[in-house]
Amino acid sequence: MAVELGSDGPSGRQILTYSQSANPNSPWYADQTRLYSGKGWDTIKFTQRQLRADPNLVTYQVGERRD
Repeated sequence: MAVELGSDGPSGRQILTYSQSANPNSPWYADQTRLYSGKGWDTIKFTQRQLRADPNLVTYQVGERRD
């Protein structure tokens, strides 16, 4: 992980040397390993604007169920 604390807030890049899933049927199996082997980096999202701009963003609302 590399992070810069600039005047407009933090910015950074990250990479895992292992994948996000050990399940070979998962779409995240070996994803980060391939990225690492290709010397790729992911952009870290810090602000609400950056998060909302991510086309892969999925949000969940967790709450108490009331019957």
